Amino acid sequence: MSETFDEASVWSPKVALPFRFVALSIASLFIAGPALADYPQFKLINQSGFSLVRFYASPASTQNWGRDLFGDNVLNPGYSSYATVPGDGCLYDFRMIFSDDDVLYDTVDLCDVGSYTIN
Repeated sequence: MSETFDEASVWSPKVALPFRFVALSIASLFIAGPALADYPQFKLINQSGFSLVRFYASPASTQNWGRDLFGDNVLNPGYSSYATVPGDGCLYDFRMIFSDDDVLYDTVDLCDVGSYTIN
């Protein structure tokens, strides 16, 4: 069974106590900060009529799609989530597979957009 993947399931500010949040934030600067700093991040918005069940993003210069970035999660219609894609650079190829088996391809300049909406 797939879980719904939306912003509420990824982050809830009510869960973390302030002290733990600050400690975790400081620790993440030293542990993950440099490694994640070069990876593009954007908001993925699903305004289609179907759940997005698979999402692949790879630098346009590569020939491999890599792994499904959603894993067992889905992005239902009307929901959005932040996505961090592997690699560096600006130009990325997207491959999106929906619950009706429709496949959508697109090339996006992630340096110019903060969000990507699927209609």
